[in-house]
Amino acid sequence: MLAAVGGVLIFGSGENDRRVDGQLRYTFPTQPVAGWTLYAQDVIPGSDFVAPDSLMSSYRTTGINDLGEVWLTAVRSGNERQTHLAAVEPEDGSVRWTVPIDGEATCATQAVDGMVPCVLSHGTGRGDVAFFRLSDGSIEITHEVGNVSMVEVVDGTVYTIGSPGPSDESLTKGTPRNLSETWQAFAEDNTECTSSGDGRDFRIGPDIVAFDQVGGVAVEQDTGAQIGAGLRNVTSLPGQGYVGTECTIGDGLFESTMVYTNSSGTEVFRVREEFAADPWLALPDPARPIVSNKGAYDPETGATLWKLDDEESFLRSIIGEVVLGSDDGAAAGYDIMTGAQLWRAPFENVGGFRRSVSDGERLLVLTEDQDIVSVHLATGDVEWSTQRISEKGIGIQPAGDGFVTTSQTSLTYYPPTGDVAGPPGLLARGDRSSDAAVQGETGFVTKCGSAPQMRPVSYRTTSGSLVVSMEMTATCPGGDILSTDAMRISVSDTGGSIASGVFDFSAQPMLLPRNDSSGPSRSVTREFEFQSSSFWRLPNSLGTESGSAAVSAAGNQLVECENIGTDNGPDRVEYSDTSAPATTTLVAVRAAEPVGGNVETTSLDALVAQADADRPYVTSDLANRWVAQISAKRIGLDAVDIDGTPVHWTAEEILRQHLELRLKYPEVRLARSEEWRTFDLDGWWITFAGVTFDSADAANAWCDARNIAKDQCFAKLVSNDRGSEGTTRYRR
Repeated sequence: MLAAVGGVLIFGSGENDRRVDGQLRYTFPTQPVAGWTLYAQDVIPGSDFVAPDSLMSSYRTTGINDLGEVWLTAVRSGNERQTHLAAVEPEDGSVRWTVPIDGEATCATQAVDGMVPCVLSHGTGRGDVAFFRLSDGSIEITHEVGNVSMVEVVDGTVYTIGSPGPSDESLTKGTPRNLSETWQAFAEDNTECTSSGDGRDFRIGPDIVAFDQVGGVAVEQDTGAQIGAGLRNVTSLPGQGYVGTECTIGDGLFESTMVYTNSSGTEVFRVREEFAADPWLALPDPARPIVSNKGAYDPETGATLWKLDDEESFLRSIIGEVVLGSDDGAAAGYDIMTGAQLWRAPFENVGGFRRSVSDGERLLVLTEDQDIVSVHLATGDVEWSTQRISEKGIGIQPAGDGFVTTSQTSLTYYPPTGDVAGPPGLLARGDRSSDAAVQGETGFVTKCGSAPQMRPVSYRTTSGSLVVSMEMTATCPGGDILSTDAMRISVSDTGGSIASGVFDFSAQPMLLPRNDSSGPSRSVTREFEFQSSSFWRLPNSLGTESGSAAVSAAGNQLVECENIGTDNGPDRVEYSDTSAPATTTLVAVRAAEPVGGNVETTSLDALVAQADADRPYVTSDLANRWVAQISAKRIGLDAVDIDGTPVHWTAEEILRQHLELRLKYPEVRLARSEEWRTFDLDGWWITFAGVTFDSADAANAWCDARNIAKDQCFAKLVSNDRGSEGTTRYRR
């Protein structure tokens, strides 16, 4: 029976200091939608997917190797020994090439110089090493060594593991042209205990190269010198050295002892009848506790920091400050510093979380029912779940910007739904003296992977700008830290776009409080200023009052937020009432496209909305009185602006001019010529200064006093009680 099918575990340098190898590149705050699906039948008719690993494929286990340019998988028909390697395009799931292999292939999980090395075996589990071109699948280099079982690439260096004799292993470090160019080591497997042989792990870390199958060996990565004599499962601890398991036989029983050795090569402590938890997603940290399957220990002294009380509970792996384990069969999360249980999930601990991926904020678990369940690492909240059809050999793993699920019949890619992933498994730190504190009631907030929720509260105008007061709420339970240098914020309603601009938070990151049970204040309010060309509407067409300069927002307005820049600043900050956003208004650094992207349509919609909003005021306060008409424009007109600049008048230009006039002169209003009998032509947008006069001469005097051109500003009487004759008085 299959006990555990192992793989390759690599500890390398992440793409940036906010994420670690093996972590999802982007976040999944909401349920994803499949980007594409590739069926094995479409690769080779009558075939099933298997992993590009001879041991895994012998159990019909599925999987891919993300090589960047392509994703490598394999297919096999029926019980035939022949395997086809298949290179899949990450963009759309199409197949770039397939190559038949007479036997089985075990391939590296990284590429080197545009090639992927694979061990080609013929039923022995060991064989030659061939380098396949990613571009077309052709073999560029072959090493006829015959005794290699696994090959791996880390940061351009090639590693192999072989077996020249019954009791030792041959490890090499080199290049595609010379596998042992750097060193070749013969490490003796001198452990007393052996496994079933059904699993194997090839671990390459900053300090060590280790291999486990029936037995186990480990060597220094730089020199190839053997380390950890008598240890199995030697694993690098980022920033701390390594840990392994010493296995002895006493009274016919296996007895395991966890042994921790620091980065200086000094053994610090050992604990009987325990073994180390897997540092799955952990940043380098010398102060991190050394975690076993039953508790945690001080890395300097070996003193016990905490232990699990329940004999049926155990610990499996580490994501940042969260230790994943089992509480009497159910998946559970524990605080790495205190051992406090953070949560207990409503599903079983499946395979020690091996059927899981993580974006650092949440754990995406493939359950036994084939559901993908998203569990927040800090709280245990189930944020979303998706039902899958039960299939054989199903798996889940990071791929590209998202993740893939694999089965014997299909391979499906899911793109991310959130922002770039941050450091894994951060917990709020504060007073842990109460149960409430353990559940997150502290003052720390962490960067969230998705944009905040924003709700307009009020609108007001200043000279040349629209200022929107927004209520902001973090979409993650742990709050948020806005530090991007480009956040697009777009406000709209059923009438179209209101404003759209890009804002820069990098100079002074904005903190949003935790959005869980940790306190009464879960939102903050901040003013955002949209300058000329970044807004289309004015307050009196947006609010619940009739005022033109400032109104409370109506309830039908929506805000879209999108991070289109680069995040800066911290990933975790202590929050208090004094951390609330400054009262100063945040000004857009540039305009953004309106919702929908069509500026002309948006401008025309805004003109209609503004005229509709102004009609009650024109009817009650301006009609049948002399006013100063300061603009009359129609779409398609070629005429000068007030300052004499020639303009081809579009809806965008008409709206621009009206907004400028509105913010410059008192109580300016907009009307459509076809709605008033004193205009003879339809299709004209008329702008009035919103003050009335007893005579046409007084209205014209208002234009004279402001030195507006004679053909631009003159007296007009607006009415539906009479015709147009005698309602216009031009200036002389």
